[in-house]
Amino acid sequence: MILGLGTDGHTASLFPGEPEVHNTEARALYVPPKDDREARLTLTVPTLSRAKQTVVVAFGKEKAAPLQSVFSVKGDIATTPARIVRDFEGGLTWVIDKDAASTS
Repeated sequence: MILGLGTDGHTASLFPGEPEVHNTEARALYVPPKDDREARLTLTVPTLSRAKQTVVVAFGKEKAAPLQSVFSVKGDIATTPARIVRDFEGGLTWVIDKDAASTS
């Protein structure tokens, strides 16, 4: 599976502050439109977490802060949904550039 990291810390159409990140009953969900975001479909955390291999891609300076939030000891999936990858069962590979890895 290939996932991206959004500038707001979202991944797989699981957005900060939205209830879909907490759904453990369904395999997939409808994500309603909001503001300038179109309606989407997403897999749920339990479904995503069972992938045998996941690659997460993050490029650019605008991904540095959300990437740090994913790796931080403090935080939760409600504010940074991409943190779900921390509990994935299969292999996890990060593909990031030096700008996304920047801490300044």
